[in-house]
Order: sequence, then C-alpha cells, then structure tokens
Amino acid sequence: MLLKRNLGEISSVRFVDFNAGDHTAFVRCASATATDKLLQSLLTAMARKNADEGMRRPASVCLLSGEEEQDYWRKLTESREKTRATQTTRNRSSKKRLSKQVKRLSAMEQVQQNRSTSHVVFDDDNTN
Repeated sequence: MLLKRNLGEISSVRFVDFNAGDHTAFVRCASATATDKLLQSLLTAMARKNADEGMRRPASVCLLSGEEEQDYWRKLTESREKTRATQTTRNRSSKKRLSKQVKRLSAMEQVQQNRSTSHVVFDDDNTN
C-alpha cells in the first residue's frame, strides 16, 4: 500500500504486485504514458541516488515486453482462476447452508400454522 501511494505521487498507478521479502515488484499504470513517466522518474531517481550515495545493492527497473510480459499475464490469469475456483466452492457451500436453513424455517412455520388453525372446542354443559 505504501509503495503504491508513493509511486502514485509520480504517476497514475493502478496496481502494485509486491509481497514483503520479494526482490521484484510489478507495477501497472493507467496508460502507456503514465508508465513512461513513472519509468523515467524512477530511472532518474536511481541514477541520482547512485551518484550521490552509492547503493548497497543496485536496483533495476525495466518495462516488461514480449515474452516476459506474456508470462506475467499468464501467471496472473492462472492465479485469478485459482482464487475464483476457491471462492466458488465457498459460495456453493454457503448457498447450500442457506438453502437448508430456509427449508427448516418453512417447516417450522408450517408446524406453527397447523397449531394455530387446529383448535379445541369445549361443550358448555352448564347452559340453562
């Protein structure tokens, strides 16, 4: 979230794919122009930092294209499908539980209706 907010100050960032401990982050921007602007800003900032302080571990920034980009989108699609399959299973089980609850409630309502419509009539023998 912090990375997306910081990069968003430079350009219109739509999504940042990064997990703590990873050495790679994927950033998706709103447009090709926004991507170019972000890429140039990062390259300029990195060059300035290298010249001023020197970096312990040099970072790199690149624009995915060709086969690398296709691999990224393929992995992303597979991950989405896996997540959706898991969610569908959860949705089915919750729908099944809900269906059972509805059946139980309707059965209970029928029992209560039968009780309320059945009544006992007492003969009044003391009528004079």
